[in-house]
Amino acid sequence: MNKKEFGICFDSAHAKLEENQKGNSMLNFLKKFKKKIIHLHISDAKGKNPDNDGLEIGKGEIDFKEILSILKGKNIMLLPEIINDHKNNYNGTKTAYVKLKKYL
Repeated sequence: MNKKEFGICFDSAHAKLEENQKGNSMLNFLKKFKKKIIHLHISDAKGKNPDNDGLEIGKGEIDFKEILSILKGKNIMLLPEIINDHKNNYNGTKTAYVKLKKYL
């Protein structure tokens, strides 16, 4: 395989927990690897506890406007990844699209 075939699937919630736990800036990561990011798993997160990821957009600490402004102009697949959303008729996923659409 040619290394040009590989890309990054950026997970906003995992990156936020990493930032909160270890101080690694997710925005710096996005800027550094912007060219390689091809998929975006998107959900909110807060604090340091891994149980606090996969939250609905707006229920955590992530600045989605900033994330999407960094990635603006890229052809990226955006995939909401709300934990247990299937138990709620996927309302968190539907809400994510509505809330994030204004930043696209």
